[in-house]
Order: sequence, then C-alpha cells, then structure tokens
Amino acid sequence: MPDAAAVGRPLRVLHVITRLVRGGAQMNTLDTVVGLGPPRFESWLAAGPAEPGVPNLHEEAIRRGARLIFVPQLVREVAPWRDVRALLHLHRILRRGRFDVVHTHTSKAGILGRAAAAMLLPRPAIIHTPHGHVFYGYFGKTQTAVFKGMERLAGLVTDRMVVLTPQGRRDHEELRIMSAGRIEVIPSGVDLERFRDAKAADLRGLLGLSQDAFLVGSVGRLVEVKGHIHLVRAAAKIEKAHVILVGEGELQETLRQEAAALGCGDRLHFLGFSEEVPELLKGFDVFVLPSLNEGMGRALLEAMAAGLPCVATRVGGVVDLIQENKNGVLVPPRDPEALAGAIQELADHREEREAMGLRAREWVDESYGREHMVDRLASLYDQVVAEKKTEWKGGPRWTSSSPDRDCW
Repeated sequence: MPDAAAVGRPLRVLHVITRLVRGGAQMNTLDTVVGLGPPRFESWLAAGPAEPGVPNLHEEAIRRGARLIFVPQLVREVAPWRDVRALLHLHRILRRGRFDVVHTHTSKAGILGRAAAAMLLPRPAIIHTPHGHVFYGYFGKTQTAVFKGMERLAGLVTDRMVVLTPQGRRDHEELRIMSAGRIEVIPSGVDLERFRDAKAADLRGLLGLSQDAFLVGSVGRLVEVKGHIHLVRAAAKIEKAHVILVGEGELQETLRQEAAALGCGDRLHFLGFSEEVPELLKGFDVFVLPSLNEGMGRALLEAMAAGLPCVATRVGGVVDLIQENKNGVLVPPRDPEALAGAIQELADHREEREAMGLRAREWVDESYGREHMVDRLASLYDQVVAEKKTEWKGGPRWTSSSPDRDCW
C-alpha cells in the first residue's frame, strides 16, 4: 500500500501520555507530535493533568501547534477507578477519531492506551515507546513483577515497540516483553543547534564563586531514581567542586540536609526549573548523570550536544551513548567513591576533558538530531500501516469525524 501522502490524505495518529510535564519522555513525545504534521500526518496528543506546581509543557505544546486532547483521569499513579474511567475515555476518543495509528508513551499510558485501541475492530496500528522501563530502580519485587506481566500482555496487541537504545531492546527481549523482530531502536532526538550554539551563562558570577571553582552540573527531576544523593556525597570528597542542580523535586530538602551533614552545604546550589538549560550547560565544567535507571538519558544527550565531558552511571541505555573514556566516563550506580574519582580525574586534566567534550558533540551530531528521529518514525508508521491493509480491507481507517470536543 502506498504511504499516506501518495493517496492524497494524511494518516491520523493519536499519541497518548500521562502527564505533559517537563521531562525527557515528554519532550520526545512533543517533538514527535509537532514533527509529524501535514501533509503526511495529522497528529493529536492525548494527555492527563500535571501535578499542581510542576512545570509542564502545555503552553509550549499549544505555541508549537500541537493538537491536545485532555484526559483528566489519565494520571501517573495507579488508581483503579480513575484508570477504568481513563480507559473508557480513551476508547471513546479512538472510536470517534478513527485513528490509523495509536502511539502510546511511558508505562501507564502504554497499558491504558493499548488496551483502549485493542477494543476497536478493525484495530488501528499500535506502537508503544516505553522511554525506558520500570523493571528496576522504581518499585519492590512484587509490584515490578506485576508491571512485567502487564507489559507482556500489552505486547500481544502491539505491532511495534520503539526503544531508544540497543540496551532497551536487549532488556525487553530478555524479559520476554516482545520479540526482537517487533522492536525498533529509534533514539530520542534533540535540537542540536540550540545546545551547540548557546552562549554560556556566567554561573560563577551568578553564584558569587571564585574563578577557579570547578562546576559540576546535573539537570533533572530531584527524585530518588535520578541518584542526586550520590552526586552530593561524591562532591563532598572533591575540593573546590561546586554541584549545581537544575530542576525541581521532592528531594531538594533531603539533598540540602545531606550536603550540610557532609560539610559541603555551601558547595551545593539549586537553580530550580529553568528555560535556559542550554546556556546553563555551557557554563558547567563537567556534566554528571548519576541515575539509578535511565531509558537513554535525554539530559545526557543535551549535555553532549553542548560539548560537555560527561560522567554517567552504567545503567539502561546510557551504556549505548557513552564510549568509555572517549566521549564520556561510566561509573557504577550508587557508588560515590567511583563518581568522585571520575570527576576528580577530569578536574585535574583540563585539556583531556575539553577534548572529550568535543568528541561527545561530534558523536551526538551524527544521529541524534530530532529531524532524524522524526524521519525514522514516519517511515515506521508507513510500514506498520501497510502491514495492516488486509485487516482494513485495502485502505487506511479514515473518517470525517473529529475528537475536537476533547481539546484543551
């Protein structure tokens, strides 16, 4: 079957995600929705509410032209009654909109969105991007086992799973979530020019620090799985190292107290949420990603695009981004000693870390631009829709109906 543009009408695609907050999975999803537009695609984004006070992407999504559908029951936490209502709401949107492709994102939205799509006859093409997984670093053994079982069931109705790195594919294969033949590796893409060409923020002046202060930066939510506590403990071992955390979260006060107890409270700086991440990255000497679990680490990609030497933990898809001692350094998770040693090594060798930063930027430039990601997803949609043509009796699932009544 020819692709959508060849038959003179766009494929209608619905993306589903829980909360549209500022994070790697959400930015990836929004870039995809905006990038896959006319004439080949008509893309919509169904999302649930963000928590009060949490920076979100609603205004940015609207400014960039994304068509949003609000699903108030679609929350991140497990809430059986609300989950059933979210399932029915999504099914109603899908039935009314007659989408050709349903692309779900993250675990909770992936389960509910795929279940809602599977209830339709004929069934639309179903694609899921987990943006990592919750199989370690998040929950206890029992809850993790439940999530694995649910993912295996959802995999039965999934035409393709899109993972961000080869390690993501290996994880899902080994856990028998899906077979290798139905898993595609498509890395998350970033706005390379924005991070490459940004002007460095004067962080030493902003924070009142001496010019010889060594700036160790990290960007991300201040939550346990991001591992910032281990970065604070590592920094306590490094003279003149100032840790700068960009982001907000529930552990800010815990991190502050830990730093005070270790005697480095004056060397820990919280900048909160910022719209100027590229400029801040350019002001760091080293970027650190101390996570306990990562699908890929979009913040790591952004730091590499900014030309920073990076120290990251050997978890998830991070191992597919870092070439040991070439474009970054890998250390074990939950290991402040190893983290401190890697940071100190870079602090002591300026020429080496600058060369590492240049190699990191060259690595990212090769295949991690968002245009590259969007082009590969477009080809995948065409391929999966072509495979569904017999089920659809020779043509795309097209109708003049619209889900407009659910828009924000």
